[in-house]
Amino acid sequence: MASRNVLSSADSASPPFQYVPVGEVERLQRYQSGVVITSRYQVVHKLGYGTYSTTWLCQDHRSAKYVAIKVGTAESSSREVDVLDYLSNHSPLNHPGRAMIPSVQDRFVLHGPNGNHPCYVTAIARCIISGAKDGSYRRIFQAQTARSLIAQLVLAID
Repeated sequence: MASRNVLSSADSASPPFQYVPVGEVERLQRYQSGVVITSRYQVVHKLGYGTYSTTWLCQDHRSAKYVAIKVGTAESSSREVDVLDYLSNHSPLNHPGRAMIPSVQDRFVLHGPNGNHPCYVTAIARCIISGAKDGSYRRIFQAQTARSLIAQLVLAID
């Protein structure tokens, strides 16, 4: 049986977790638990993936906080992070929707064997609405939850 990498944490500053990569199914390649990116961010767990990026839970060694790092494929553009930067820098500080837009804490490019990968760092407190819906018992939101989501969306795009 192959050895397994197990990562766990139970310090008072963070919730306990244990991550065990799935052998031949989940190949983490360059970004596996414990790897440090740009001498600052230590990879903890894969949060998700899409066609043009993979998002990782990392610990920022400077702030000792958890962050999310989105690593784009070599074919991806920086349009998403450019839009987030624009919205963060051109919204009034007191605008109620400002908190609904994730602010970019850092951005950099990783140079790898498959090309240059645009990356950006945000806070981890974000949720994909479709994922939350899929996780609910009947795949629909209760009325109060739906109203709250709609209000947050309206604030964000106002």
